[in-house]
Amino acid sequence: MPITEASAYTNRFNCVLLPEERGKLQALAEDAGLKESEIVRRLIEAAYAERFGKKKAPEPRPKYNSASAREAIERLGARFEKHNARVEKITSKKKR
Repeated sequence: MPITEASAYTNRFNCVLLPEERGKLQALAEDAGLKESEIVRRLIEAAYAERFGKKKAPEPRPKYNSASAREAIERLGARFEKHNARVEKITSKKKR
């Protein structure tokens, strides 16, 4: 299934595997005629259903390196700079 702008697949996940594990994943995908990512998605679905039943999945939490976290850090940085400018203005008036 191609990932396009209209795709429901919007979250990326990176995983470090041993060469043997990657080979196993590739063999599973090849045998099933699927992409490796589809094998991972199906395994997640099966494990989640077994453990939680039909319970709705929680919203994903942003990771420290996610775009939303980087945006939040940038916003905080901008607020910090504005705050420092105000403090500098106040303290420079008091020095006069």
